[in-house]
Amino acid sequence: MPYLDQLEQSPDYQPASEDSPAEAVPVPDFSALLCDEHAENDARSAALSQWFEFYHYAELTGDESLAAQLLPADCPECLESLEEIRALSEGEMWLDSEPMTALLHMWQMGEDPETRIGFVETEVPRYTLYDAAGTVDSGGDFSYTSGFEFEYSEDVGHWQLVQVHQASMGDEAFPDEGSDQPDSGSADADAPQLPAEVEEKTAAGALAAMDHWFETFDYAALTGDAEPIRAMHHPDSQHLSHFYEAFTDSYAQGEYIELHGESHIDDVAVYFDAIENDDAAMVYGTITEAGWDTYDSSGELVSEQEGSADQPMIHAFIYNEDAGHWQLAEYYPGEGDDLLEELGISDTEPDLTR
Repeated sequence: MPYLDQLEQSPDYQPASEDSPAEAVPVPDFSALLCDEHAENDARSAALSQWFEFYHYAELTGDESLAAQLLPADCPECLESLEEIRALSEGEMWLDSEPMTALLHMWQMGEDPETRIGFVETEVPRYTLYDAAGTVDSGGDFSYTSGFEFEYSEDVGHWQLVQVHQASMGDEAFPDEGSDQPDSGSADADAPQLPAEVEEKTAAGALAAMDHWFETFDYAALTGDAEPIRAMHHPDSQHLSHFYEAFTDSYAQGEYIELHGESHIDDVAVYFDAIENDDAAMVYGTITEAGWDTYDSSGELVSEQEGSADQPMIHAFIYNEDAGHWQLAEYYPGEGDDLLEELGISDTEPDLTR
């Protein structure tokens, strides 16, 4: 990745720290190979490198425009890969991390003889996520394999990433996309059903939505099925998918997850009547998100993720009339009274406590 040398040689570039995001970040140079329709695997390799370079630039700056140029505009599934960047920008957060790196093993022929798929090992380094109040989250330090497929686009005049395939080590590097998930012992867990109380526009309904959010979070971890939790975040808040994308990505790669416990919220205070918006409620409390271990299909430990305990946070819920129930719209990590004061509800008695 030539961009790493570019960062190192830039005299003005300042890496991110716990106090501030990266500053004076240079724009990655654009490889001429990307525009060479006939360069074949050389161009594909350049496009693979540029994808990781442009993604790291987006992590450093919140600017996803370069990475988006490598994705087809008519492929919503492709563009979903940038949701984590949008979550950083919209949440006024920044990432302190080394870049993800990719080891390309080979270009393998796809079902179409003209197609080549790169068999790639991706290394995800340890990262810490910050906002103005301090540490928000941390994780990383794991690797996974996948298949990167690039095509030359006449419309844009350069190679683009059109699909990332499930991949694994072994004789069949790229199994069928619809293949069964490994038996983790939890893949047959029953999907949590939406409680009737979540459909009530009351403080108790908002609290029930909060509890259900954590149920669907744990269910997504145990099964890779994200449909229940998707139904719980507001359609204008798609960046919340970063909460469960690690789970769906793991299961798509043939891995499975074991939770260390159950996620929940304690010391709850729900604010409803005091909120100016009749369709909004704030649920304040200290949250515990269970950590988890990720295993490959052979049962070998791939990575360990620490959970969080007693983290003060407000979750903002919106009652969606179209859906007919409360949905999570935003979350605000922070310390007690300061956070409530910032949201204008510090002098208000909660409608419900637990």
